Amino acid sequence: MESLPEVSRALGEAQKALGANGRVVLRYSGTEPLARVMVEAEHHEDVKRYSESIANALRSEIGA
Repeated sequence: MESLPEVSRALGEAQKALGANGRVVLRYSGTEPLARVMVEAEHHEDVKRYSESIANALRSEIGA
């Protein structure tokens, strides 16, 4: 993730904010040109906020 600092920042922010009350999974596909972002949290607003933040950072950094 060092090569994608904006993604690292968004991922770290989500993990820190959610702590033990949530989970973030970011996985690159081995068969397709895409990344999968999964956020689990107690509140829907947090899921939406952090999944969009990480997805936007990915789009920005890899140009998709």
